[in-house]
Amino acid sequence: MYRDHKDVVRFMAINQPTAELLEQLRTGVETYRTGRYHLQRLAESMPGMEPGRILAFGQSLLEDFIERGILIGLIPDDRESAQSHD
Repeated sequence: MYRDHKDVVRFMAINQPTAELLEQLRTGVETYRTGRYHLQRLAESMPGMEPGRILAFGQSLLEDFIERGILIGLIPDDRESAQSHD
């Protein structure tokens, strides 16, 4: 359950890895870590999955959460910021 940017209550079914990612984001809010950092931690906790797939899926998931208003944004990854300025 979440409230969107118009303050409308919405419901979403999520799986265990998504719940773990959201919990990491919630509890790590004061550590100022990037979305990539949290996705890498999630990948480390799932040794049977290919890390690249988790990172790719997780990136689209985080973007969807921002679009829905679940997250207000993420801290940019310095490597990504540096590449976009080249």
